[in-house]
Amino acid sequence: MKTLFPVKLKKTITLFLILLPAFHSGYAQLARNWIPESELSFRLDSIRKSDGVEKHFAEIYLMATIAADRYIATLPDTPKMLLNRLQAEFARRFFESIDGRNNGHIPVVWTNYYTYTGLNDLQFKLIGTNGHINGDSWQVLFNYFNPYELQYIEPYYNHCTEALQVVLDSLHVYGCNQNKRLYNLHRISFGLDKAYARHLLRKWRERQYKVAVSGYENHNRFLRMQMRIKRRVKYTDYLIRHLLI
Repeated sequence: MKTLFPVKLKKTITLFLILLPAFHSGYAQLARNWIPESELSFRLDSIRKSDGVEKHFAEIYLMATIAADRYIATLPDTPKMLLNRLQAEFARRFFESIDGRNNGHIPVVWTNYYTYTGLNDLQFKLIGTNGHINGDSWQVLFNYFNPYELQYIEPYYNHCTEALQVVLDSLHVYGCNQNKRLYNLHRISFGLDKAYARHLLRKWRERQYKVAVSGYENHNRFLRMQMRIKRRVKYTDYLIRHLLI
């Protein structure tokens, strides 16, 4: 049976539903109003104000960090310590990518972000988000947490995902202001894009956690899941580059 929609349009709709709701029309103003509260967020704020391409992703990462910091501050000492470790090591991946760009040794996860040319602000933000969540998260969870710690932090990790939803909600229509195709698609989605984005944020972060756990339980499954994630990251980057021009 022939499809009712052109393949390119279907891909555009898929990309829109996955990534657009991470941005809001008031994004720039909100980014200025989210005041840094930790050493990490102050560093991200400094990068956001720099001239390098890393400033694009640093804007959204700053907001996510502040939201996570506020949630972590409410926790008892042990989960607070563990999630602060997660925050620090996760951010270090981004900082290492900046150093790698400067010295010619860019981490694989960040290669596309720093080597693609002609990207606009929205594309940089989305490619950075895709790489950082789907490329860095599972590595941090696996390399810096033992099986007991992973089991212990799971509910707090999931609750932190919900805390990050405020960033998604605050940034919902930024992409519409930057891309006419996304604006038109937003109008025909009847608001379902926001609900789907919330679902996908949970799914993406849950998948990273499962990959890390599989590294301790089933090595073959661990390798297979890594390969699937790499393919997803590559395909999503392709859609961002070719459909959001």
